[in-house]
Amino acid sequence: MAEPGWHPDPLGRNEHRYFDGERWTDHVANQGEASLDPVQAIAPPQPATDEFAPPQPRTLFTDGPEQHATQALSTQPVTTQATGPYPATLAYHPHAQIRRAGKTRNPWGVWLLSLITFGIYGWYWYYKINEETREYSPAVDVQPGIALLAYILGVVTCAITTIVTIVNSGGRISQCQQSARSHARCSGGLGLLFALLAGTHLVYYQSQLNKVWDQHGNPAPGTPI
Repeated sequence: MAEPGWHPDPLGRNEHRYFDGERWTDHVANQGEASLDPVQAIAPPQPATDEFAPPQPRTLFTDGPEQHATQALSTQPVTTQATGPYPATLAYHPHAQIRRAGKTRNPWGVWLLSLITFGIYGWYWYYKINEETREYSPAVDVQPGIALLAYILGVVTCAITTIVTIVNSGGRISQCQQSARSHARCSGGLGLLFALLAGTHLVYYQSQLNKVWDQHGNPAPGTPI
């Protein structure tokens, strides 16, 4: 299996398409400009000595394992939404042109600050970790403000929104761990269980997110990686 990154678009519609380690994404690039082009079911890229070598015609799987279609690659760009130049070795997603590191925090410090501020810091922290997962992994699609609103409304009204957003946040951290090729895997179910234990999901989630930044040597927040 090839490494996550930009590879020649196997669909032949663009110069490069982003592979997240398991599947092809909708993020493509042409002549230094990134855009979106919905992906179809295609095979993952094969490791090559030159990842960014000029694309060659290849066989694609279409409707089933017994049906094949050979398609010559085209260099015509897809006219969705161009966002400007980007470094070819860095991941692109709709919210940022490059992956950025989040902040390494003391997990118990996060929990204690939330306790001291009667939960206000915990709300700020919840917004930030969702923003950081979005800015790191192209597989994460979240609006931090919406996630925070669901979190707050659930705390106030005992609604199911808190349960859903806590579980989903654990899944987003797990996606980042996968993108970072970390052996750790965050669990939204465990996060919910810890939330019932004096709100210690803050400790669990921050410790799991720290493992992503550990994979990159704990750079300063916002550092392109």
